[in-house]
Amino acid sequence: MTFLDNLFWLMGAHALCDYALQNERMIFDKDPTANDGKEGCGPWWWTMAAHSLINGLGVAVVTQSWVLGIGESVIHFVTDTAKC
Repeated sequence: MTFLDNLFWLMGAHALCDYALQNERMIFDKDPTANDGKEGCGPWWWTMAAHSLINGLGVAVVTQSWVLGIGESVIHFVTDTAKC
């Protein structure tokens, strides 16, 4: 695959994982400032970890590298937590 092929597949995987597979409940539950232990919400970091792993899985599938998938999961967790 060429660089542009990989870029297309990675961008598509990101759009799928970050938008199509992320519902409103996940958006609320992964935010430590909005969630704050409210009734029916688990720990915010649990939902954030699940969301980050979904994105990491997308990278791992496209690149065929579990190392890059784990790297994406960690970076996604840190980045999304900072955005909250």
